Amino acid sequence: MRARLTSLGLFLATLNGCEAGVASPIAEQGADPLQPSVPAMPAPSALPPAPDVGGTPAVRGPSGAPDAASPVVMTDAGPPAVDAGVNDAGAPMLPTFSQAIDPLADAGAVTLVQSGFGFLEGPRWLADAGVLLVSDVTRGRIYRYDPKASGDPFTVFRDPSGNSNGLTVDALGRLVACEHVNRRLSWSAGSSAPTTLVDRYQGHRFNAPNDVVAARDGTIYFSDPDYNLGGAAAELSFNGVYALFPDGGLAAVVTDLPEPNGVAVSPDDSTLYVSDTSQNQWRSYARLSDGGLRLLGQFSTTQQGGSGGDGLGVDLAGNVYAATFDGVHVYRPDGGYRGRIQVPDGPTNLSFGGDDGRTLFVTTGAFGVASLYRVRLAVPGLP
Repeated sequence: MRARLTSLGLFLATLNGCEAGVASPIAEQGADPLQPSVPAMPAPSALPPAPDVGGTPAVRGPSGAPDAASPVVMTDAGPPAVDAGVNDAGAPMLPTFSQAIDPLADAGAVTLVQSGFGFLEGPRWLADAGVLLVSDVTRGRIYRYDPKASGDPFTVFRDPSGNSNGLTVDALGRLVACEHVNRRLSWSAGSSAPTTLVDRYQGHRFNAPNDVVAARDGTIYFSDPDYNLGGAAAELSFNGVYALFPDGGLAAVVTDLPEPNGVAVSPDDSTLYVSDTSQNQWRSYARLSDGGLRLLGQFSTTQQGGSGGDGLGVDLAGNVYAATFDGVHVYRPDGGYRGRIQVPDGPTNLSFGGDDGRTLFVTTGAFGVASLYRVRLAVPGLP
């Protein structure tokens, strides 16, 4: 995994432009019956364009007050308690599913949707539009996949994309993208051009934001490792995970991981999950009402020969899904291991989607033959 990511960084260092086209679609197998929709955030096109954002976001400490001191590390290996204040913020509750349900029971076949991409990442299902967005990092594009299209299901959504990686939708329905080349988080609505959401911490440029997730209370979390700098000089002394709060405050909430990568938030908004590719692990943190985190657990991603975790996802039973080089590994919220979904070509990230939220889309990063796969599961999940 580390070698694969390093290779991507070297590619970015010599990037001279976008390549053309992708291979012809490979037909999908057997459509599944449609079920009632799972509540999700609106598609970007459903809301007005994002306003221009000026200035530098305020840096916040654990108390929520402005803090111009050193990066805040809000971790504490105390008892695994969850602060309920986050849920009191007014985010609507999602339907829940019992942990007694095995999400891998009666799973469908892993189906190739299309191959021939450069290096796929950042899948994000848009429920209102019924489409999936995916980043092709090396080709500098975001593609739009419409599973119900009568013609080619893949169209170019954005070109150039700033070599985007992770994608999410914020609480106002705007698309947020991690852009490697521009070293920023951008946001946009509909077909509007992306603008800078945030690109600096305490006056220093980010490394190359990698993955991003929006909690339903409006907080945006994103990882910023250093392996996609593409030869540019680092301006920060650490690789971090940041929280961008609804009031515009910015905090470095995790600074003690060598290479933070995937980020995800539990269905009840109470827990943040972070993977570290270089350490073959993922962590869970309780989200506290003052904006801080409390470390709950640290778990391995090396079962069945697995490699360091990349992108993360969660289902509505709270299970955690980690994309690794040898497939997608599935864990209970307490770190207990459930099993593996064997996906070829080096999985990089994942997103739940489809009309009922039970289709897991998985991107892969085998250079030049990167692919999108899908598999039907027993429990729906978050996009």
